[in-house]
Amino acid sequence: MRAAMHGKAGVMLALVCVLAVALKASAQCPYVSEAEELPDHPRPVEYQGWDGFYNNLAHPEWGVADSNLLRILPPKYADGQYAPSNPDGPNPRSVSEATMAGNTGIIPDIPRTVFWTHYGQQVVEEILDAQRNPCVPEYVNIPLPDGDSLYTNYTQGFIPLPRARFNYRTGWAPSVPREQLTEISAFIDGTLMYGPNKPWADSIRSFEGGRLRSKADGKRARGLAVSSSVEEHLPDTNWLGLPVANPPAPFYGKLQSAARLYLLGNPRTNENPFLLSMGILWFREHNYHADRLAAENPTWTDEELFLEARKWTIAMHQKVTLYEWLPLVVHNSSARYSELVDANGDSAYSGYKDYVNPQISHVFQSAAMRIGHTFVTPGVHRRTASCDFYEETAGDGTKSYPRAIRTCNSYFRPEEFIDEYDNSFEELVMGMTSQLTEREDNIITEDLRGFVFGPLEATRRDLMAINIQRARDHGLPSYNDARIHFGLAPITDFSDLPVSADLVTATREVYGDELEHFDIWTGGLLESEAFDGPGELFSAIILDQFLRIRDGDRFWFENELNGLFTDEERELIFNTTIHDIIVRNSRGVITTDDIPANPFLFQAGDPCPQPEPEPGRQLSQTDLEPCTNPQTYDYFQRSYDIGSLPLTVALGLGGTVVLALGLMIFFVRRGRKQRQLLRETAGTIRQQAASTRRSSHRPGAEAVREGNRAIRDELAELDMPDESVPDDRRHLFKARIRSHGFLSNTNLEVVYVGVIHERDGDQVGASVVVYNRDGEVLQSVPVNDVRAFHTGPLYRSVYLSCQSGVGTSLIFNALNGAKFTVKLEQGLDDSHAPIEAVVHATDDDILEVSARESTAARTRINDAIEYALNGVFANSDPDFRATQRRHGGGQDAGTTDQDHERVLRNLRLSQFEFAGLIGLPSEHEFVISLFNFADFNGDGYLSASEIIQVLKPFSESDPTRRSSLLFDFYDKDHSGMLDLDELREFIISLYALTGLDDLSDEQADTLLKTIFGEHAMQTGVNREQFVSDIAQQPHLQDALDRLLPGAKPKKDRHAAAAADAAAGAEDDDERDDVQERKGWLLRWSDYVAANRLDCFWFMAFMVSTALIFYERFWRYEIVRLHGGLRAITGYGVATTRGGASAMMWTFSLAVLPLCRNTLTFLRGTFVAKVLPLDSAIEFHKLAAKTGFLFVCVHLIGHVINFYNISTQPAADVGCLFRQVFWTSDFLPHFGWWVFQTVTGLSGFLLTLVCIFMFIFSLQIVRRSSFAVFWSVHHLWVLFFALLYLHGAARLVQEPFTYFFATGPLVLLAIDKLISLSRSHHDLNVQEALLLPSGVLCLQMDKPPGFEAMQSGQWLRLKCTAVSKYEWHPFTISSAPQENFVSVHIRSAGPWTTKLRQVFAEAKSTGADLPTVQLEGPFGEIHQDWLNSSVAVFVGGGIGVTPYASILQDLAWRYHNNQNVSLRHIHFIWVTRTQKEYEWMVELIREVQAEIPDDVLTVDVYITQGKRDYDLRTSLMFMFERNHIEGSKVSLLTGLRATTNFQRPNFEKILPALRDQFDPLPISIYTCGPPALANAVENGTRSTNESEATSVPLRHHFVSF
Repeated sequence: MRAAMHGKAGVMLALVCVLAVALKASAQCPYVSEAEELPDHPRPVEYQGWDGFYNNLAHPEWGVADSNLLRILPPKYADGQYAPSNPDGPNPRSVSEATMAGNTGIIPDIPRTVFWTHYGQQVVEEILDAQRNPCVPEYVNIPLPDGDSLYTNYTQGFIPLPRARFNYRTGWAPSVPREQLTEISAFIDGTLMYGPNKPWADSIRSFEGGRLRSKADGKRARGLAVSSSVEEHLPDTNWLGLPVANPPAPFYGKLQSAARLYLLGNPRTNENPFLLSMGILWFREHNYHADRLAAENPTWTDEELFLEARKWTIAMHQKVTLYEWLPLVVHNSSARYSELVDANGDSAYSGYKDYVNPQISHVFQSAAMRIGHTFVTPGVHRRTASCDFYEETAGDGTKSYPRAIRTCNSYFRPEEFIDEYDNSFEELVMGMTSQLTEREDNIITEDLRGFVFGPLEATRRDLMAINIQRARDHGLPSYNDARIHFGLAPITDFSDLPVSADLVTATREVYGDELEHFDIWTGGLLESEAFDGPGELFSAIILDQFLRIRDGDRFWFENELNGLFTDEERELIFNTTIHDIIVRNSRGVITTDDIPANPFLFQAGDPCPQPEPEPGRQLSQTDLEPCTNPQTYDYFQRSYDIGSLPLTVALGLGGTVVLALGLMIFFVRRGRKQRQLLRETAGTIRQQAASTRRSSHRPGAEAVREGNRAIRDELAELDMPDESVPDDRRHLFKARIRSHGFLSNTNLEVVYVGVIHERDGDQVGASVVVYNRDGEVLQSVPVNDVRAFHTGPLYRSVYLSCQSGVGTSLIFNALNGAKFTVKLEQGLDDSHAPIEAVVHATDDDILEVSARESTAARTRINDAIEYALNGVFANSDPDFRATQRRHGGGQDAGTTDQDHERVLRNLRLSQFEFAGLIGLPSEHEFVISLFNFADFNGDGYLSASEIIQVLKPFSESDPTRRSSLLFDFYDKDHSGMLDLDELREFIISLYALTGLDDLSDEQADTLLKTIFGEHAMQTGVNREQFVSDIAQQPHLQDALDRLLPGAKPKKDRHAAAAADAAAGAEDDDERDDVQERKGWLLRWSDYVAANRLDCFWFMAFMVSTALIFYERFWRYEIVRLHGGLRAITGYGVATTRGGASAMMWTFSLAVLPLCRNTLTFLRGTFVAKVLPLDSAIEFHKLAAKTGFLFVCVHLIGHVINFYNISTQPAADVGCLFRQVFWTSDFLPHFGWWVFQTVTGLSGFLLTLVCIFMFIFSLQIVRRSSFAVFWSVHHLWVLFFALLYLHGAARLVQEPFTYFFATGPLVLLAIDKLISLSRSHHDLNVQEALLLPSGVLCLQMDKPPGFEAMQSGQWLRLKCTAVSKYEWHPFTISSAPQENFVSVHIRSAGPWTTKLRQVFAEAKSTGADLPTVQLEGPFGEIHQDWLNSSVAVFVGGGIGVTPYASILQDLAWRYHNNQNVSLRHIHFIWVTRTQKEYEWMVELIREVQAEIPDDVLTVDVYITQGKRDYDLRTSLMFMFERNHIEGSKVSLLTGLRATTNFQRPNFEKILPALRDQFDPLPISIYTCGPPALANAVENGTRSTNESEATSVPLRHHFVSF
């Protein structure tokens, strides 16, 4: 077979030769015979690979990198699969202390040099590397024995030791036990110099002359200056950032940048300066061959030079290792020693054997090859060529003797020693060749046995304990099992060991005299003393390994078949020694005579013997600086410090919540303020609140007073008349009244003010009089009652503060204010009134003072009147006694009877103030009559005595006197009879007190007939009949009770009114007495039956969400029990994975209700019977809230995970998260995970988006600032983008979001495209009606897609004249049969108010009405009304609009004689006042003309009145009841409907409807505010819980 292969190779080479000759006449064939050469190019040969792959053509996987170690000894895993062997063996740390401790400095039997020792370490790094941690971090930590004095600060209680990386396809059964992996090839193929793969090799090449890149090359490449010529001969540093080993240097106990380290082939080259010196030596050897070959072959390319130089360097390394170093390792008595070298010491190589597997064995890696540890010295000398051994500087700055680098303090800081001075490398090599190793015995220097390097959390470890534990990790058998396998006799007792009796005793004690637990490493080490090196077992293992490496390597330099070298070249290689290599690579610093002829062995006569501290003893740890103490690292505390954990949590999430809440409050307040301003713009009167703001730089009062006085005097002298004041009032000053305690409806009304001299009895005094536009006195304040007047800037604002009465706040222009002030001061001076002029700097100050004092004055007067009436009430009706409040109400503490009397003495009320006092409009006839009746002296004011006299009759408990007084009011001609005109005046004046529209004569006659009878219309009514009939009107009596300030209605009368007000109150009370509630099980069953679809899908949603959460939780908690993240985070990763899936599931489902067109389409299919489409919005809220809950779960889990991850060694975490990378000197802390990874940052932003969306979706925001809610809610686009990005980083698992979200998002996109296709057309508005109460009715062209519109549906509307982007939902108010689409829009917010203004301006100017765009129609619950047997419609406020469409649709069906399965509609209209929706009244009138009364019933509930019947409500109730009784038509609405002046009590209404229509099912539809929907829901629940309910009522509602 080999002959055939050579034949093929020869043919190919011949073809190459012919081609070369054809291309270039001077070219020669590479080799036709060994004598011929090709000078332009090297011989075409196959060079060694980088990872060992296909070294063996029959078994290409043998010896390759990243392959299983070779199992020579059968494994003895504790469980037969992967559990470490020898589980019952002693503590490795205890074994190390008992058998390997002792003093160093003993001279060895064989004078091997330290150079030989550390050359052996570089051999190890060349052929094996099985120290990487597995990507699922597993640990076989070594517990610390009690009383361990070295590691006292290791609070964790153990020496950390990760298990070795293994093949994940193994370890799952006894037949497939765990197999560990080697990271590099098993061949001596230059891994130490060139790296484990070609990318690594390329990163250390200079690509010039075939050389490896030097430190000088690296500096030049970066534009840096070369500081020394030595840098041309040192390898480059790791400024590229290759993943070299870079644990914390124990000397410093902290991480450092890997850029400081030298970059060679093996990642661990920088472990110590001695190993690094070996790497530098071979680095120089490569460049030596590259330079030599370049000089010999100037036409060769860089690649050719590099490959040839690599070939020569590897060959030299192979020769030195096998034939110079190895013979000093294994004992020459080994059975196979003759296979290594012959009797003359020459190579015994017999050729390549393709059946030999060169792979590194477990026992070689984990035990035998570690025998070199016994030769390691505690320090290493450096010397010059003149035998000057340097003194080394200790950590404290002192010089050490006998001058050596302390091994334990040099770990991972070798560059400090190599860069110390120019000849550092050469002098270190010379020192190592002169110094002898430690003696071949069981004693290990403390630099390894206790102070070897470790991770950040344990900077010092016991390497001997690690050796024992590593062998157990690999499942190695016991010492005796290994001896038997290699044909050696087992020991029968510990005394068979070739060691001293004391050591036998110590070994026996630590192992409990159990040979089956005797570790292979311990036994093999104890053999070394008798054999002056590795004993029988380890020699056999080591020799076997190197023979297999040599014989199984197809590229071995001695293999003549590979064509790498000629015989002459092989001879040259054999004749080159390590001595030659050192000398020719020392820059001339080292000559042949400066080092021993065999640098591995120091013999007599060799130059520069090592110094001895004392005769017969060599360097010991006692002669050197001590090793730095072991240090630990608190990952949590340091992650807390470095990662800004408090900042992340507090300012990141907590701050976001605070920010979102702050913005929410801002927008809510702004929305409310905008609505207030809009109401002002619309003419709605607003009570102006006093401002508490102060000017931070307000001038002093004296400065303002002086300035105002100068301005006033200047303006007063001008004497410019105010042309806007009528001629008859030129002595007055025009102003605007801002506020008054009793004049509540005069805000900013134009008034005229003057200081007038008035007669009060026999005295004439000055008063400040305020007139309205009509010249009527609003207020008169005697100047002696003025306590102070407050003025603002330029006297534009003036407030009069009164001692007894109510003050007045006025606004003037500058001139009038100044003149008025002059008049006022003159009047005050004439009256010698001791008042104070108070100056303020701002109008806000005036507002505050006036608001505060007006409230106090109003309370003071009310209390005084109540005090005066106390005697009246006490004499008439004890039930009406007003409580004397000495310290209560609004009066100041300490108010006395004298204070009340002083107020009463000075009290003077105008007609307007009197009306305000009793709470009635001043213009009504009843108030005018009552005032004129009480003004006995005719001065136009009411004093306290006059008020008491007029109110006294109304306080009597006998209604006869009060009714008789009313009779006298209206008996104008004193005839003793009230004729028809006088009765009409009585009814009309009382009706005017309700504040409703004027009563017509026809309506008044209807009421008179009902109250007084038919005969009263012809004959009139006398006093007795009047008193008798009035007594039959309890609501009128109650209203008259209300005329008293602070009085309460009689209890019996109020109870009768309330009972009469409730529909069917008497029957209801009786029914409530006998009704019993169902048992809880039956009530629950009825609820489920009534809401079966909602309950089913709710349970389906919750169960599916729980299952999705559990599936991921179970997968990461159970299936991946031994996974890396599971091991680190515990329940955290399972919780986050479950929460993530549940979150994606719920948020994806929350998108579905947004597909409005899809839902509308489904309503017409069978799906509507299966899915509760009416609950789409509720489901959206449920899914979103559930998703937000799982966001919190996911977030909490991640906080725990990030804590756990941030407190782990970076290497462990790095292998678990292959998608992220950090340098070896960086610890990924909490903040880094959150803010500097795609997953963390996207998750953080997701959380912020969720917080904002959740907070801004609260009802208070939707009501106050819908535009803000709508804008923030559109962050769902960003949310899903971040959700996809969050998983795209693949930090924990493959992206999973698409599995849940793709379907709903695609459906939503299609649905939106459908909406866009319908909404991009501008539609003409046929008519825009400006209705009362801020309602705008738009009648628009019916767009395409609205042909199938059904009553009860809704649409979305946009008007670009208002906003280009805002869409708002409105219920359709037109019937489907109309040729237009109409909506009724109430001005409630900025957008709707502006919309009304836009159309109002267009109509007023005659311009074209703005166009609109529509989306829809969309289905909702109301469109299913036709499927009901009995439908109860409940509409509140503008929520009546869907019923407008439905009722018109129903009327059209009746008009066209269409069959309607609906049996009955009961329409309950709840409104503040019927005036607000007069358009609805007209519509119902038209509908009632078409629909029979037995099909449609209407109840109207007017809620404007107070819950406790006030005067207006009592009168309205009386008039409404009497008018319906007389005409069957509502007085207020004109409808065939019952009008109630209260809020509906659904807990009484619904049972009555149930009894009326039982056993028909009743469907209740509600549209209105949430309070109304809640009230109906409570009534429905209460009714269904009653045993009288056989068929549960079903409630469907939409609230806004």
